[in-house]
Amino acid sequence: MIGRSTFTISAAEQVAYVMRLPDERQLFVELPKRLTSVDRDGSLLLKPAAVQMLDQLRAVAMQRMTPPSPAYLVTLRKALGLTMEAFGREVGVDKMTVYRWETGTRKPSAASVTKINRLRDKRARQGVAVAEPVARNVSRLGDKGRGTA
Repeated sequence: MIGRSTFTISAAEQVAYVMRLPDERQLFVELPKRLTSVDRDGSLLLKPAAVQMLDQLRAVAMQRMTPPSPAYLVTLRKALGLTMEAFGREVGVDKMTVYRWETGTRKPSAASVTKINRLRDKRARQGVAVAEPVARNVSRLGDKGRGTA
């Protein structure tokens, strides 16, 4: 759950959105208008790509989480724009260890959690640009190039 939020829709191509974080801080975000719509009752509807962007921003803005969940680790890594290999290099582990953390088969050690938090804090201070998620192209068996008509 994103928590309590408010929004303002302007004539511009952005929707001003304020998200309350679990620690009661507020985060102001401008979402691309195409990632939102307004329900009949006037409430804001977020499309999946907008939710994904907000999740990534929340992962960077949240206070330390011990131990971090697998979903949090995936979201944070993507928010930082890092591959598993690059994230592992920054934290001092190999990409297979990152994979195990993200799938939940292993948990990061206390030392790794400290390094993850330092990396997040460092990148947050530098500023993180969360890109709009790219829609995945889903193929079906009957599509061209699959050998069926």
